[in-house]
Amino acid sequence: MHPASYPRAVLLEKQEPAATASAAAPLLRRVLDSPFVQAASYAGAALYFVLTLIYDRYLGKVGLNTGDVGLDRVTMLGRAAAGIVILLGLSAVISAFRVLYGSLFWLLALAYQKLIARMRRLARDDPKHASALEAYAQVHSLLRKVAKWLGWTPIGSALVVLTVQPDLLFPFTRKAMMRTFVTIASMTLVLGTVWATVTVSDRADDAVQGKPVKPLSVLGLNIIDINAIPVQIRWTGSGTAPSELLRPDLKYLGRNNSTLQFRTGGTTISAPAANIIVLFPDS
Repeated sequence: MHPASYPRAVLLEKQEPAATASAAAPLLRRVLDSPFVQAASYAGAALYFVLTLIYDRYLGKVGLNTGDVGLDRVTMLGRAAAGIVILLGLSAVISAFRVLYGSLFWLLALAYQKLIARMRRLARDDPKHASALEAYAQVHSLLRKVAKWLGWTPIGSALVVLTVQPDLLFPFTRKAMMRTFVTIASMTLVLGTVWATVTVSDRADDAVQGKPVKPLSVLGLNIIDINAIPVQIRWTGSGTAPSELLRPDLKYLGRNNSTLQFRTGGTTISAPAANIIVLFPDS
């Protein structure tokens, strides 16, 4: 049958998949090319790079790598994502506090501005007030420059009041609030990364010395999956278990699909997972 003789409903049904695909392709391309998606991909790559350095700092000291304990990119990013969300939430709370105290300083700046205006009117009528205003004007310019750089901090807020610049401090504009959040979030993430790096390095030294090590956590959520857990094992393979695995100082470091990793007597030991049942303290 010639297409011209098809019922209209049949023609629409035949053309709908192609039309949908052609309409979805530009939309998908716009989404993937959006600045937000590109920024998220760069942030994910940077986070994975930082996490790799942190894990290598710990695992390298006990003679392992991420593959030995079953850590891949998805696992590392998934664990760290919870910590990132918590830190961003903390940044949002701090930003909200910044808006609250910024509002107070803004009101003070407006009141101070009215006071200076009154003093200037008095100076025109009484020369005694003119000298005070001239001295204030000499430092006014410098304070304005400093306040522009520190306007989002408590010190900058005080300078805004002293220099009568409530427009620099007004906390309810979208630009001001976004600048505050980005600044605080960046500082929080940098400080969190430094804290995680230093803490993981210290715990790596503990693992080398045979001390127990717990995962790095924030508010009870594990964000850096490192372990050195005191355990016992039950041997299910043929023969007897290696004597190293029966030592009382045995610590479990992790596993991949086929191998278990232990630390005992200052040495890291790999053992086949098929032959061992690990008995944790709460088992």
